[in-house]
Amino acid sequence: MLDHERVPGARRARLVAVRGGARLDPLLVGEPLAALADACAVLPAPPFGYVQMTPRDGRSVVEDGSAPLEGSGSVSTRAWAVRWGGRADRVGPVLNNLPPGAVDDAVTEYAAQARRLGDRPLRLVVAVQRFLVPEVTLLCRAAPGCRSVRLRGCWGLAEALDGAPHFDEWLLEGPDLDLRESRVAAKLTATAAGAAGTRRVAVRPGYRVRNVLHLPAVRAIAGQARVIAKSLRRPVEVEVGVRADGNWLLACSPE
Repeated sequence: MLDHERVPGARRARLVAVRGGARLDPLLVGEPLAALADACAVLPAPPFGYVQMTPRDGRSVVEDGSAPLEGSGSVSTRAWAVRWGGRADRVGPVLNNLPPGAVDDAVTEYAAQARRLGDRPLRLVVAVQRFLVPEVTLLCRAAPGCRSVRLRGCWGLAEALDGAPHFDEWLLEGPDLDLRESRVAAKLTATAAGAAGTRRVAVRPGYRVRNVLHLPAVRAIAGQARVIAKSLRRPVEVEVGVRADGNWLLACSPE
């Protein structure tokens, strides 16, 4: 971790942990982070918190690293430039499997990218989430009152690393989420956790041309995405990590 005594102009930034059931003000933290907190009533999320700062801040030292988060180990970060009304634009990539000591550098880099935006945002918000290694990641698009839910799924992480992930696709419709369309991708490679980051790995031959999830599991997650969209009263894309110990909400992006 950076030593703020040795970094000229470094500012202290506090990592605020978001406890279960907490409500966040979208005007302050942006709509995506507030939606993630609200959606935890439907799907559990790994412990997460956020750092808030102005993009003009240079070097930042995040107090306590990821200590306020429950558990231990590596983290994921994602950032938004928050504007008037809570509208938030993504800044930079999602960074997965970072050691806690790398949060400072991630926040500083996000701030540099936010400063390059033409329309200067009010603040930069960086989400810091305990990293869990998913076997499968699903991206689900749902909207209140819409009959259909579209889903994409890949082995490992939905992170573009040396090429886009290879996604299977499903379209489910109606009150019972009946299957209307599906496509199985040829998944030769996937993004997996590496040493202090991620890496591209080869998918085992028997898993390359098979669905990453069986239909009942896809349907269950689609139903949860539909509930989240209804509770938020707007279309959303939900990112879900699937593991042996359950399904975990990684992100919730209002559209």
